[in-house]
Amino acid sequence: MQFAIAAASASGARIVVMGNLYPYGSPSGAMTEHSPETTTETKGLVRRAGWAKLRAAHDAGRIQAVEVRASDYFGPGATGTAHLGESFFTAVGRSKTAHVVGKPQLPHSWTYLPDIVTTLIAAADDTGDWGRIWHVPSGTFSRVDIAEQLNVQYGSQGKVSGYPQWLLRSLGLANPMMHEVWASSYQFVVPFVIDSAETQRELGVAATPWHEALLATAESYRSKK
Repeated sequence: MQFAIAAASASGARIVVMGNLYPYGSPSGAMTEHSPETTTETKGLVRRAGWAKLRAAHDAGRIQAVEVRASDYFGPGATGTAHLGESFFTAVGRSKTAHVVGKPQLPHSWTYLPDIVTTLIAAADDTGDWGRIWHVPSGTFSRVDIAEQLNVQYGSQGKVSGYPQWLLRSLGLANPMMHEVWASSYQFVVPFVIDSAETQRELGVAATPWHEALLATAESYRSKK
């Protein structure tokens, strides 16, 4: 990050960083662009520290920087490792059970990949305040709801089942990747909702209509059969 700051300071370039919601930690309500950053989890602490360095350099007048934060992403091209990726859509589409992290009946915000690009561009072009955070407009649905929407659309009978927390923690003891999954699973055991009202108002961006985004994603996986 220090090299990026030094380069931007020397060249006069502005920095637009793509971020996520990890710095907020476990939320007690919808997360706005001004929510406190209360994370205690390693990845969240790293993200928070990175933005803090950029913000400090901005406040010192060395650079101009903003961070654009998104929730868990989905869309054509999202792989099986995404929480709402290929493995989820494939299982539901084949009338099987999609196994997921956390409690699938809880509301969760999902950010469509093209909307991330749109918001990044809008943030870069903005002539207003810098040194701040923007939120990508997103759709909020439980994974149970999403599976049912797909079932209605395609006549499938897919279901969703959440892995128990104790299982994720046990697997994490032997597998570093699963340890990281367990460490961030707090996002899926409480409602995890992003509020982007201020970003929409100030930057003039909006989420792609949910049904349109969902079907484009589903069709991208169905075409691979």
